[in-house]
Amino acid sequence: MKEEFLNAVIEGDVAKVREMLKADATLAQAKDEKGVSAIIKGVYYGKKEVVATLLASGVELNIFEASATGQTERARSGQTRRVAGQRFLIGRVHAARPGCLLRS
Repeated sequence: MKEEFLNAVIEGDVAKVREMLKADATLAQAKDEKGVSAIIKGVYYGKKEVVATLLASGVELNIFEASATGQTERARSGQTRRVAGQRFLIGRVHAARPGCLLRS
């Protein structure tokens, strides 16, 4: 079922993605054998409507998924899964905001 869901994401089949999420909401967190998540696959293949559907489902994002989808506010507010180095990366994102002074 996971493979079928990931294929629907890649193909941009929004109706199938919605149907499968309705049947099993945990599919939003599905990853392939290499650890690539459904949300990253949707972004990579340019399936904007599928990505919007996954985001609307309340999928929990890690820092990389949040960054790829423009959801960095979710990352800063702690609404993401923790991954190694996330605290460091969030600090770097915050420090790089316009108006912040970076010291070398």
